[in-house]
Amino acid sequence: MIGERIRMLRERCGLTREELAEAMGVSAAAIEHYEADRWRPGKGLITRMAVLLKATVPDLVGDCLAVQDEDGSTVYIKNFGCGRFCAIGRTK
Repeated sequence: MIGERIRMLRERCGLTREELAEAMGVSAAAIEHYEADRWRPGKGLITRMAVLLKATVPDLVGDCLAVQDEDGSTVYIKNFGCGRFCAIGRTK
């Protein structure tokens, strides 16, 4: 799950929940909820979190497809099954 990946990457970077929260502009409680898989960060937060944790979007969300957009950016698409796909992040 994404929460376990967030926690592992945060700890690898030597950050506390409070430090990550401050860098992202969210509360430490929000980080706690993300790590416990009670809340899911939106695609903008996932992209920002990946940068702060020195990781890639796929590192955070698991298996996803990276697609080159017309403007040269990379869009990350997650397959949720049953024909459901969602763009979960974008990097330039």
